[in-house]
Amino acid sequence: MRQFQTPMMRQYWEIKEQYQDCLLFFRLGDFYELFLDDAIVGAKVLDITLTRRPRGKDGHIPMAGVPYHAADGYIAKLVAAGYKVAICEQVSEPDNKGIVERDVVRIVTPGTILDEKSLDRKSHNYTWSIWLDESESQACIGLAAADVSTGDFQVMELPVAEKSAEGFEIALSAELMRFGPAECVLDHDTYGNSDLLRVLSSFPGLNVYPFDEWQSHADDADSVLKDHFKVKSLEAYGIDDKNHIKRAAAALVGYLRHTQRDNLNHIRSLKSFKPHDWVGLNRSTITSLELFTTMREGERRGSLLSVIDETTTPMGGRLLRSWLTRPLTDKGAIEDRLDAVEELLANPAVTGDVRNELTPIYDIERILSRLSVGLGTAVDLVNLKHSINHALSIRSQIEQLKSPLIQNISELIVPELVELAEYLDTQIVAEPPVDLKSGNIVRKGVNAKVDELRKQVGGGKEWLLGLERSEREKTGINSLKIKYNQVFGYYLEVSKANLHLVPDRYIRKQTMVGAERFITPELKEYEQKILTAEDELNKLEYDLFVETVATVLTQTDVLQDTAKGLASIDVLAGFAHLAERQNYIKPTITDKREIKIKNGRHPVVETLLASDKFVPNDTLLNTTDHQLLVMTGPNMAGKSVFARQVALITLLAHVGSFVPADEATISIVDSIFVRSGAADVITAGLSTFMVEMVETAHILHHATDRSLIIMDEIGRGTSTYDGISIAWAIAEYLVTNRGLAAKTIFATHYHELQQLAQKYPKNIKNYQVLVDDNDGEPIFLHKVIEGGADSSFGVAVARLAGVPDGVTEKAEEVLTGLEQGETKKISPKKSTRKKATDPIVKEIKKLDLENLTPREALDHLYRLQQKIHAKG
Repeated sequence: MRQFQTPMMRQYWEIKEQYQDCLLFFRLGDFYELFLDDAIVGAKVLDITLTRRPRGKDGHIPMAGVPYHAADGYIAKLVAAGYKVAICEQVSEPDNKGIVERDVVRIVTPGTILDEKSLDRKSHNYTWSIWLDESESQACIGLAAADVSTGDFQVMELPVAEKSAEGFEIALSAELMRFGPAECVLDHDTYGNSDLLRVLSSFPGLNVYPFDEWQSHADDADSVLKDHFKVKSLEAYGIDDKNHIKRAAAALVGYLRHTQRDNLNHIRSLKSFKPHDWVGLNRSTITSLELFTTMREGERRGSLLSVIDETTTPMGGRLLRSWLTRPLTDKGAIEDRLDAVEELLANPAVTGDVRNELTPIYDIERILSRLSVGLGTAVDLVNLKHSINHALSIRSQIEQLKSPLIQNISELIVPELVELAEYLDTQIVAEPPVDLKSGNIVRKGVNAKVDELRKQVGGGKEWLLGLERSEREKTGINSLKIKYNQVFGYYLEVSKANLHLVPDRYIRKQTMVGAERFITPELKEYEQKILTAEDELNKLEYDLFVETVATVLTQTDVLQDTAKGLASIDVLAGFAHLAERQNYIKPTITDKREIKIKNGRHPVVETLLASDKFVPNDTLLNTTDHQLLVMTGPNMAGKSVFARQVALITLLAHVGSFVPADEATISIVDSIFVRSGAADVITAGLSTFMVEMVETAHILHHATDRSLIIMDEIGRGTSTYDGISIAWAIAEYLVTNRGLAAKTIFATHYHELQQLAQKYPKNIKNYQVLVDDNDGEPIFLHKVIEGGADSSFGVAVARLAGVPDGVTEKAEEVLTGLEQGETKKISPKKSTRKKATDPIVKEIKKLDLENLTPREALDHLYRLQQKIHAKG
């Protein structure tokens, strides 16, 4: 097969055999070429032409190519399709003595892509490494996560309760949601674990690969990590005795060295976390609360993040996302953030100036990453200079504030950075080209040789213009032009109409359709001088650029600290701006086991409604007489909105944000559990109801008296009797299990559960969402009051949704029959309670609604309900 190969194709095969799992982008002049099977894949994915290269009498070699200057877009498309791309460059200059040397300079993978256009500016792009230890009865996972584009590196250890798809799902699902990794590398044994692989592969956008050298790096973990971080001990990172973590981290370092060819100087530290270092948020909670995307469309718009993100920098956007997934549990740390937001809110002029200075700041973290791996440009250096200047201006603004957290942030932005900004200003021109090999990068006066060569090149071009004028005069050819291309160098171009005027001293070089090209000995001689000077100039400028980058990278630690400080002040200033714009208030954080909210609002839903349309509600939850609230009411009345708004207000308080309410006292929680809705997890072999029960079991096993639980429609995935029985038993368990006593909102359509309030009056209270029954047609008032609901108005809601009349009429008929007969079997004690809404509805008719705002009418309504409730 290879007997007729050219030297170039032999070189290709030697390199390709080292990168069998990659598509090889092989540099040939101004193109990257793909050959053989790679070409077939590339042509299909990239929608480019598949051509054939002659290969002796054996036929032709498939090939496809893309221009090197546009390669980033093509590479990104291949990576998005799940392929790895090895970039093979010419690493020596052509010397006409043989084939140029080539080598792979970088491997681009889903987790290591650095092209700005391919990355979400406000999201990290993590690569994972997992070590699964199954040697003990209980499995354990060592997890390492790194973002090459920012330098972030995190590790943690995760217990696995059961060696099954369900066990791996529970152990990893929350971290998958937090990190949103693009790539995960495993050793070959772990890659063979079908249960783990199914769970990982089911996560959208995650590419899972085996790494051949995983084991060798993991076996030498201590040495690998100490060598990379330039330390003698790993104790400072808190992982000295964590073998699971060290193995995963060392293998990940090895993988990133492999892909980045050892250019990892910007990854300078690692952070070790434990799952209990922050408020626990499992996958169901993150999904149900729609923290980052909506459940139905999977879009950012309509999520909590879309509403509260007022950050102006990419670093701030990424930090906000991190804060949301890892809410604080330390009361002092939470209050430090709240105090900082309060001071920024009290100083609108300072906050406005800070936000104005933040807006033009570039992504310092990703600039440093590109410079570190050799992909940076002179434009990056100019952007870094501008960002430093704005950062120093921010420091001068915030150092006058008193908040301890803001003072700490100001100290991260060191004044000495002004020297680096001045250095960059004196080295690099104000508007450099993106192409580093075309010169015009270094400022005049930086290097005497550069200035001298520029004069030579500039003088040479003036000489060419003079020669062009002279030749026109001598020949009488007024249209004669001197042009240049890389094939022929400089030449004289004469149109066909003037060929009879061409002198004998012109040497014909090329015939075109409408013109001919000529050279002269004089032109070729001067060409050599110009091109030699130009090549020397461009090389020298590139070398000076590399020196400038090296100087910048000596300040990597300082610049990364500056980026962290800017990200923090960006988030805090954004919180202040949000609080001012949306009328949020500062919550009181308490160690008492109580959540008390006055006129709380759902932060997302209120933004979707017209002004004054959202109905606020009060909340009281504690570990004594309001431990579990049984929330009843019809569909569309607002049970789920109310329950979720309590969870979101609690979450925002723990993040350090002000909250949408008139008053809020929030106790420290260790976890927020939201069990709502379900979907089949087919890859793990789980049905809808099984998912519901697995997640419920997880809550019951892990909740404590410091947890907040939202149970929304538990038991709806099975038969009515089964559902009521399970929901009843779960509610009882939550109030009777010793040591649990978790604060719980139990939203349900099972009205039978209201009897629990009579059985456990010291723990459980019934609440309902107020509805006006207008001859069977519900008018949703969205006001939460104490007491139980009688009807779910399910058929009426179906009618409102547009279900055909024949269906709803039949449903009414069946419902009537069930209410008269079957329901007696479910609930022997027939309720004699009057509708809680009846006397209120009568009073509504007396109100002068035309002269009352919606808020005033609802407040009046609430007072009426309280009076009626007090009278029994």
